Amino acid sequence: MPGCAARRPVASPRLLAAARRLGEGSPRERRREGGSPVAGIDGAGLLVRSLRAHGVDSLFSVPGDPLGPFLDEAVRAGIENYTIRHEQAIAMAAQAYSYVRRDIGVGAVTSGPAMTNAITGLATAWANCWPMLLLGGSSELGKRGLGDFQ
Repeated sequence: MPGCAARRPVASPRLLAAARRLGEGSPRERRREGGSPVAGIDGAGLLVRSLRAHGVDSLFSVPGDPLGPFLDEAVRAGIENYTIRHEQAIAMAAQAYSYVRRDIGVGAVTSGPAMTNAITGLATAWANCWPMLLLGGSSELGKRGLGDFQ
């Protein structure tokens, strides 16, 4: 579509510079500089900490770039990661886990089509009142508005 590129939003240089600053310095470096205690942990760490606090000990995922930091943190925290090859199977495994264990089933998929592939399993779990959490990855903040959605 020739008109598609003309309508695509373009990130301003100011937005790109702000996105680059978000990634500067490791959490350990920020902690040494006297930052807040929360600055010592990233979003993946906060998510894993919350999952562990709610008793999550297993998850089903397909590895992908947007999930890398989360999966690394999950394994370090002792959450068993069952790697599955397709997103539909991840959602079905998470809902089956929920049904059999009578506990929350957690699935993690990458961005874009992966999330839509997993929706059927999520809808089935919802229809049967089985607790399930489906996590979807996303492209980097600095690439938003540049046509990068995976």
